[in-house]
Amino acid sequence: MVWMTAVAGVAQHTAQGINLLYFLPTAAASLLLHVRNRFVKWNVVIWAALAGSLVAIIAAIFAANLEESLLRKIFGGFLILVGLSELFGRKET
Repeated sequence: MVWMTAVAGVAQHTAQGINLLYFLPTAAASLLLHVRNRFVKWNVVIWAALAGSLVAIIAAIFAANLEESLLRKIFGGFLILVGLSELFGRKET
């Protein structure tokens, strides 16, 4: 998504939509493989899916009402936080 917005000049809202269109079939294929290999704990999945769906709806409504420049800054800040978390927040197991 960073490539689409920073280099290709795609609008932030459009890039997020394209990202979701890619993610959905990828997640479905991954879920099928995990179910087949019995890695899925359904009692956890149900609650996570319900909570995730609710938060996704709220976030989508919030993002749809933001200006693109502000949305880019929020997304950039999120990427920086995730990157710092990956660099400094993980403990070796």
